[in-house]
Amino acid sequence: MESDIESLREEYEIYHQSYLWFNKNYKELAKTYMNKYVAILKDEILGVADTKEELERKFGNIKGVYIDLITSPDIIWML
Repeated sequence: MESDIESLREEYEIYHQSYLWFNKNYKELAKTYMNKYVAILKDEILGVADTKEELERKFGNIKGVYIDLITSPDIIWML
């Protein structure tokens, strides 16, 4: 059981690192990948696509991958 918790913690740490890199580099990413989905692992762009599903098929089985849409910083999302 302990190894399961350690495995989850490690996966979360990698995912969090990927998320932080995405946010830190958002403006630069937006210059090239506006209105595209990007898959990030740590500090590396694994892929870019028009749909999230395409990236999930290619990279969704890699632990720690962060996938998100690049949109204009001027857009306010209301959920």
